Amino acid sequence: MMPVTRDPDFPAEIANLMQAFNACADGHNSLHVLEASANMLIAAIGTHARSSGRGREDAIGLARHLAGGLERHVAYQWDREAKAADVAVGDKQATGECS
Repeated sequence: MMPVTRDPDFPAEIANLMQAFNACADGHNSLHVLEASANMLIAAIGTHARSSGRGREDAIGLARHLAGGLERHVAYQWDREAKAADVAVGDKQATGECS
């Protein structure tokens, strides 16, 4: 599993969630990991919209907004090199079964 580092300005809570998912996904087929990630994003959008008292159209709007920046974020992460100021993300594991 590739260690996760983060820019010091990147929220630690988000980095820890990403590290936990990486630990669960380690060793699995990369296409399955991609599909699981997409389904988690879809579920998270719905959960966020519902918990904010918003409806289906707002959830679709949020999905559209996130999709608009996806190419830029993929390019940034692809070309990003580790920086001396990066902070290692802890070994915090997800609770429950990850296999």
